[in-house]
Amino acid sequence: MRNSLKVIGFAIALATVSTASFADQIATSGDLGFSAIQAGQWSQAESQLRQELVATPNDPMRLVNLAFVLQQQGRNSEAAAVYRQVLALNSNPIVAVGSQDNVKGVRVKSVASKGIARLETAKN
Repeated sequence: MRNSLKVIGFAIALATVSTASFADQIATSGDLGFSAIQAGQWSQAESQLRQELVATPNDPMRLVNLAFVLQQQGRNSEAAAVYRQVLALNSNPIVAVGSQDNVKGVRVKSVASKGIARLETAKN
């Protein structure tokens, strides 16, 4: 099971966990914008993720991280559109989310659904 988990660097979704708790959890598949996210450098993270998405436009981990970054910038309608893009993908890999002491595998579409739900809650 461990080999099937891919770690993403964002702190929404399943718990009230800071991005710093992901510091030791980065996947070998790349940074996924995590370093900039961890530093709160939203513009830099967005730029990096958008650049990487040119080569891999349907990468669900990068997309969900981009949605989180957009959300952090207050660009909620753009974030919701990216979360919906994740939901429309055929791919639904397992990603690891949580704190260093409590990591669990979750489907990326579940993360996107929870992200949209948080945006909807924030509207009300």
